[in-house]
Amino acid sequence: EGPRASGLLRELGSLDLNTMAPFAHAEASIAAIPCRVIRRSLFGEGGVEIIVERGFLATLWEKLFEAARECGGGPIGYAAYNVLRLEAGAVKALENTNDGIPSSLDIHAGVGVSAIVGG
Repeated sequence: EGPRASGLLRELGSLDLNTMAPFAHAEASIAAIPCRVIRRSLFGEGGVEIIVERGFLATLWEKLFEAARECGGGPIGYAAYNVLRLEAGAVKALENTNDGIPSSLDIHAGVGVSAIVGG
């Protein structure tokens, strides 16, 4: 995900994120590796989730890592991801709630939590 992600994916395959609706998915080829791509962004930038067979995973990671480095990007750690997530107001329900109760991290960050009441 990031401001150059769409261009990077277009260069590595022929995938154009601009033609995909949010949460749309498509079969694609990235760096000649067959995969399924889901357009998804928590932070408002071009972003995708990529599903690939395990045997291709390391090669795809290396190709994406190399391409991202060439355009000034690269992977981020969990702490940076968590800051971006909180700034975007996105809750990670499995990690930040306990029976529907938000964690103190989310409360202090002002991230709201919705819950289904009744049943």
